[in-house]
Amino acid sequence: MNPTRSSREQHTQIGTDKRNRLRLCLNNPIAQTDLSNLVTNVATAIGSLANPETALDDQNYEPFTSIKKSVKPDHLVCMDCGKKFKTIKRHIKASHGLTVDEYKRRYGLPSDYPVTAPNYSEKRTSIAVNLGLGRKAKK
Repeated sequence: MNPTRSSREQHTQIGTDKRNRLRLCLNNPIAQTDLSNLVTNVATAIGSLANPETALDDQNYEPFTSIKKSVKPDHLVCMDCGKKFKTIKRHIKASHGLTVDEYKRRYGLPSDYPVTAPNYSEKRTSIAVNLGLGRKAKK
C-alpha cells in the first residue's frame, strides 16, 4: 500500500486485494503443504494491519523538508506533502490518516514540535486574553 493514499483509498485497495487473492485461490489449486504457508502469510499480514505502530516503524519515510525548515513564523510545512498550513493537525488526519503522535513518530519529531504556526498561536492567544477568557470568574 502507498503511505500517501487516503484511508478510503487504502480500504478500497485492501478490499480489491482480498477479492483478487480469493479469485487466485479459487482458480488455482493449492497443495496441502503450501496451504499452511498461505495461512501463516495471511495471518502475518492481518496482524500487521491490526498493529499500526509496527507498520509505521517498518517503513522508511523521507520528509519533504528538514525539521528546522518546516516551522516558519506564519506557517508549518507538512513533512508528507510539503503544503503550508497555519495548523497541521486536521490536515495530517484528513489527508494522511495520521494522528499527531503518529506523524511525530514517523519523522522523529520532538514531543514539543508545534502543530500550530507560532504567529497564529500568538494571535489566537491575544484574542482570547482580550475577550477575558481563562480568567477566574468574579464573585
